[in-house]
Amino acid sequence: MFEATAIRSFTETEMDRAKDTFTEMQPVKIMHSFYIGDTRTLYVDEENDVSITDDSTGKRAFFTGPRWVRFVQEIPTIDKAVQRAMTYKPTVFQQHIGGQWHVSVTDEVPTVDIRRWFMRGLDSVLRPTPAGISLTYIQWGNLKKVAEKMKNECSQFNDMTPCWHDSQRQLEACRECNPTPR
Repeated sequence: MFEATAIRSFTETEMDRAKDTFTEMQPVKIMHSFYIGDTRTLYVDEENDVSITDDSTGKRAFFTGPRWVRFVQEIPTIDKAVQRAMTYKPTVFQQHIGGQWHVSVTDEVPTVDIRRWFMRGLDSVLRPTPAGISLTYIQWGNLKKVAEKMKNECSQFNDMTPCWHDSQRQLEACRECNPTPR
């Protein structure tokens, strides 16, 4: 069911859709791909960047290697929110996973939303952008299985860690760890 496919290069147009605010992306080779349901696929490229992509619409969530590691560490916490929402209990969950990216789960919409957010300078309120993807609970379950499978097939992630900072000041200035750096 979950299998790696041949190496694939994205066209420049496809990569334009995945651009991250702080990263200028060029076409890269896909080293691994994992099907997670419907038209959704997880891709790992030669630079250890990960994207969860809807192959029909081009919508995607983008993870640097360290951001992916942080996301995987948060899976148990995210899954608790999903379990709560699935039992129709009031659920409002949002977790920062790196850069401007957040994961959200609510009981109102049965999805796990992985999306880039921004803060408008005038009101200092975080707001979602169109950049991102929503996964059904079935796709979420498949993504958890893929994350486990990647531990064996993509061992480079086993040695990665999220950001590390020597001081609170460095943490506050880090664009990856703090969605609103000072």
